[in-house]
Amino acid sequence: MDDDRPADPAASDRLGDLLRDPEAVPAGPRAPGAPVPPRPDAPRAGTPRAPAFRDAPAFRSDAAFRDDRFDDPRDRAAYGDARPVSLEDELRGDDIRPLADAGTRLVAQLLDGLAFVVAVVPALVLAGLGGAIGGESVAMGLGVIGALVGMIGLVVYQARLLGSEGQTIGKRAMKLRIVDAADGSNPGIGRAFWTRYVANGVIGSIPYLGSLYSLVDVLFIFREDRRCVHDHLAQTIVVTEAQTAGTRR
Repeated sequence: MDDDRPADPAASDRLGDLLRDPEAVPAGPRAPGAPVPPRPDAPRAGTPRAPAFRDAPAFRSDAAFRDDRFDDPRDRAAYGDARPVSLEDELRGDDIRPLADAGTRLVAQLLDGLAFVVAVVPALVLAGLGGAIGGESVAMGLGVIGALVGMIGLVVYQARLLGSEGQTIGKRAMKLRIVDAADGSNPGIGRAFWTRYVANGVIGSIPYLGSLYSLVDVLFIFREDRRCVHDHLAQTIVVTEAQTAGTRR
């Protein structure tokens, strides 16, 4: 059976003793009202007795336990209140980093936008030189070339950074990292770049529908798991950067 509850050796020992004890089940039928003969090893009056097996917490079916694990008082009595209350709590620990908050992710996104603005600077410089040398047509041509060079260079750098580190320029500055939602590993360029950014951008560019999608995508960050729609598409989460080398995946 699929059961991730901790083993209870004491309960197992009690059950085994009970099944092996010939005195646990009467040898034959008794007349109504007849006294039950005492067991040979029964403690005398006034002697503290060990808790009987029936006093142990009752165990429930696997399905019931999985559905409301630790919500039932019997489970808490048997295992303690060890229930993780959220995905963030599950991610807290010595080797897993906590989820990034919405404000930090927003600042990282703004920094990535600023990086694109900086990438256009070469285009402006070339356009200014072209206008001084050959007029408006030369300025426009050099400006387009400069914009393409800057944008392509930035996209290639961001893609490489996402593939190797799970970070963009903004996320690196804010000490954030994109990791696999299942095990915290690096999702690679396929999911970190092509799914989260390229595929998500294509969906967002669809007329009318894209605007609604983009709004829903952003609002998903306020859910408990702090995952946008594109995080679900790529099966990733965004966590805070590891503070020590031992926590880095």
